[in-house]
Amino acid sequence: MRIKIYFAVAGVIFLCSFSHAADDAAFKKGAAAYIAGNSDEAMILLYKAYTANPDDKKTKSLLAEVYIDQAAKAIASGDYVTASKYINKAGGLKMMDGKITELKESLKSLTAEESPPKIQKPAEKKALPPKIKDSEKKTVQKSEIVGNARQKGTKEPQSVSPIIIKERIIERPAPGMDWKKSAVIGVIFVMPVIIAALIFFKLYLNERSKEKSILEEQLLSENRLKKEMDNLRHAAEKLKAEISEEKKKKKPEAITNYGPLLDARKEEADKEIKARVERMENSLSAIRNETGLAGAKPRREETAGFSGKQGSLPLKYFLPAYTEIPIDTFSLSEMLDRASGLSARTNLIWALGNKTDPEAVDTLESHLAKAKGEEYKEILKSLKKITLRPEISVTVKSKIENIFSAQRRKGIII
Repeated sequence: MRIKIYFAVAGVIFLCSFSHAADDAAFKKGAAAYIAGNSDEAMILLYKAYTANPDDKKTKSLLAEVYIDQAAKAIASGDYVTASKYINKAGGLKMMDGKITELKESLKSLTAEESPPKIQKPAEKKALPPKIKDSEKKTVQKSEIVGNARQKGTKEPQSVSPIIIKERIIERPAPGMDWKKSAVIGVIFVMPVIIAALIFFKLYLNERSKEKSILEEQLLSENRLKKEMDNLRHAAEKLKAEISEEKKKKKPEAITNYGPLLDARKEEADKEIKARVERMENSLSAIRNETGLAGAKPRREETAGFSGKQGSLPLKYFLPAYTEIPIDTFSLSEMLDRASGLSARTNLIWALGNKTDPEAVDTLESHLAKAKGEEYKEILKSLKKITLRPEISVTVKSKIENIFSAQRRKGIII
């Protein structure tokens, strides 16, 4: 989380540095245009710099000066509306108040002079005096009227001071190197982020390539195993066909000639079986002595095994040793989930191998996917041990066979 915050702060600093650089560039261009006499372009550029940074005093003062010049030009050309607009804009900046007041007063005087005269209403007709008779006439001395009566009511026009527009040459110091420093700092902060992103992307691509190579190897091994199994199947079918053809060709009389040879082979097989049974009994007795089950009674009666001319062997010699576990399957599965040591887990897996419930098979199957090494081998042994029990149900046996077939597909020999 802290790394993300640092990256965000670095990005903000980087953007601010570039924004300040853009503002300074706009101010420079506007000042150059104003000095060159292009007031319109200077006004646009300086207004852009002012909107980006309204608190900059040098930008405000230069923009106010440009507005005052534009107002003076408008007054000189007689466009008083445009002049008042520029005067209001300059007043909004609150800079150069003295010049603004002078322009306002001159604009007021000019507008007052050029305003149209008021239309005077016609004088009302007065009633004529009564006529005087000739006898009543008196001599009246005429008086001369000096000047024009109409000119008595008019005022003389006020003299207006001419507006002098001077060219101003503004000398301003060049902006400092602050924006370059901030830009360098932003680049220094951003470069580690870019390098880290490239490293993570490279590692991600390497991991993907490794996974792809592993999957390709697995597919190749599976295809190889399938081909080998197909070849073995074809070879077995071919061998069976050849044997059946040979049996058909041979006559029944020829079989009697091999009687002594068959008897000798049977005797050798019986001897080998007896030796194997003795070895199995010795190993079982050793295991019982080690586990303390030497005096335990068998759980079920011994059933007859193989029968032949030489005698019969009980089935117990060909089955693994089963032990009656007094704990139920549910408790064993809970204990296996909680167990952490290897010896404890192997003992619990061995105990589940002595159960015939479907729940035991489900528990072993769930732990098979996560098991490794000795634990994995012990789970497979327990599942095989469950399948060899005579009283096992068909559903449990088919479930275990499905587990074994899935493991064989992965290339594991069971």
